[in-house]
Amino acid sequence: MDFFSNLNLGCAVNKVLTTEGMLFDIFVLLATAIFFFVFKRKVKYPLAHFGIILSGVLIFEMFTSPMWDNPHLGAFAYFYKDVSWILSLGWSVMMLSALWIADLIAPKAKELARFGVGLVVMTIAGIIAESVVLALGLRAYAPEVHAALSGIMVANVPLEALYYIPVFSVLIMGFYKYWSFILDGRPAVPIKKGRFVRNFLIVALSVFFFELMIEPMVENRLLPEWSYIYRDISILLTGFWVLLVFVAEALVERFFAAHSLPDRFVMTLLAIAVVATPIEGWLIGHGFRVYGESATRDFVGISMPFSGVPIEVVFAIPLYFALILGLSKFVQLCLDNKR
Repeated sequence: MDFFSNLNLGCAVNKVLTTEGMLFDIFVLLATAIFFFVFKRKVKYPLAHFGIILSGVLIFEMFTSPMWDNPHLGAFAYFYKDVSWILSLGWSVMMLSALWIADLIAPKAKELARFGVGLVVMTIAGIIAESVVLALGLRAYAPEVHAALSGIMVANVPLEALYYIPVFSVLIMGFYKYWSFILDGRPAVPIKKGRFVRNFLIVALSVFFFELMIEPMVENRLLPEWSYIYRDISILLTGFWVLLVFVAEALVERFFAAHSLPDRFVMTLLAIAVVATPIEGWLIGHGFRVYGESATRDFVGISMPFSGVPIEVVFAIPLYFALILGLSKFVQLCLDNKR
């Protein structure tokens, strides 16, 4: 099978539209239309705001797609392998709605407090939504995910959803909030110098969230037993990624402080990607990082020259780190600006 055939056909998810899938598609499209009708009256640049949150969702959906299948939504509902733009719309609407509800519940609270309220609202809504798609047969988990599940069900969803959904949401919602600051032109003082410990901890938490999310998809092997802090998440690898993000961010803030926030974001992301990509290739080549069968099955077979990193991973690295960086910078901006 050639590159384009693999890209279009993707994994063997059943895309035949069922009655449940059709009703779900209609519901999401109607909900999106109603939401946007109201949303455009509440914010400036509504399309741009929606585009930011949708971009965050798509980044996650595209590169974690080996962890699950989304069948029976109809062939028109997929744009890449089994990644459904219908589901992406649904997640985007829920996240923006959760943040909006938080603003209504606690209008005078600080930004981070409202963000926390929004995260709680999103977690509740996300668990309900996951329960619905599972019950309708529109969601199935990959073998690697099943192997990581405890088997305990809460509200008809795996127990792990209680942390998966908020972790998934906090990364995307943090990414959105950071870029919404920029989009709305809200005044912000530069990230303050000298807050190394605080900023390091923020980055560490952001990276750990990311590692927790993709843990079933890639296995960290051959590392000292004492370094594993949860399943195969190693403090050595996680610590290295934390250090990489922290140093890249600190250097860019130190030497390019006069540049705009978007410029500094892109500079930091490029610096991370340039270092992380060959290191990921070395880790894969020496057996320290092993991608699961569900992930490698969908690889198109093209690797980056010299590093040997699959092309999917090459693209995933900067995009995933964009979510990490967005959350980290959002929290830092809120603290530095006392929001």
